[in-house]
Amino acid sequence: MTTKPAAKTIRYDRETRDYALYLNDEFVGYASTYTEGQVILDQLAASIPDGTAEDDYSDVGPERSDLLIPPTADILSTVKERIETARLHEDWPGVRQLDRIRQNLLNGARLQWHAGDLLIQSVNNPGQVYSTNGRGCSCPNGQKGKSECWHVATYDLLLEMLDDRAAAADILADAAAERELGRRIAMERAARYAA
Repeated sequence: MTTKPAAKTIRYDRETRDYALYLNDEFVGYASTYTEGQVILDQLAASIPDGTAEDDYSDVGPERSDLLIPPTADILSTVKERIETARLHEDWPGVRQLDRIRQNLLNGARLQWHAGDLLIQSVNNPGQVYSTNGRGCSCPNGQKGKSECWHVATYDLLLEMLDDRAAAADILADAAAERELGRRIAMERAARYAA
């Protein structure tokens, strides 16, 4: 079976003065030079064997947490939505930070919750695991400040995703309870009128 090669497109973005990268017509991030963009797209295309496999990076360590890491596809989808929103608001530092999250997840960053901290296995330094929480990150960039560290941005993103899922579950549970109550009221009325 032969697979169709990934379509790679690089467009210069005059607003950000960076090169916007597209893989199969989907925005995947920015590069500061055209050559860097080619390298990134080649790496991304090579990491997708047939375009159908979903990687699960939720098993960094043997210990489990009560917090779950959403599937990588869900994280990437949320990142894509947030990149589009940041671009609309011309939040270029936010776009770059979200793009770093996306690129590192596509490059194999592994994530694991442990005792309230998010552990992220380094993509650039194999064997290195950084601990991230609401107070900061143990990586070198995290020590410089929150805005420079993609690990903390990932931590914040995952917590927001968990909150959004919990809120959606509450809404669905409330709607189900209201339907059940409505069904019981309707049955009682029907029983009264039948008698």
